Amino acid sequence: MELKKLTAKEIIDILIENTDPSNFDEGICCITDPEGFVPSEELAEKIKLNKKYYKEWEDNGRSWDDDDKHYINKEAHRYPFELQKKEYHNFLGLGNVEFVDRYGGADCGSEYWAIQYFKDHDIYLKVEGWYQSHYGVDYDSFEDCVTEVKPKTKTVTVYE
Repeated sequence: MELKKLTAKEIIDILIENTDPSNFDEGICCITDPEGFVPSEELAEKIKLNKKYYKEWEDNGRSWDDDDKHYINKEAHRYPFELQKKEYHNFLGLGNVEFVDRYGGADCGSEYWAIQYFKDHDIYLKVEGWYQSHYGVDYDSFEDCVTEVKPKTKTVTVYE
């Protein structure tokens, strides 16, 4: 399936409508299923198994022991976030989205940013926010904190 080539503005508009900036550096994912989204049979089955084994684990004492069969089943059927993100990306027309880089967090001051590459559109988007040790990362709205960027190689001279 060939995707329509999108501009940075079109991608940002899709993100504004379907996500929030806090998901940006974890790979674009939706807070709720986008309107009209139908998961594949594989995704639906994996979600169903995750719920089943998680409930069994909860109902049987929530053991964290590596030899507890309910814990083993729960761990073997984790929620399929990666598959779900991939299906969301394709449904929304975003295609392949790759994490590129991030800066910020503990010991980096308040500056924070993350970059995602929208491979099928050859678009790099950077979301900028700020970090606070007692709170984590915070962003303004997508309209205010997301910009298109391009990779650029720089030569740096250091003296040792």
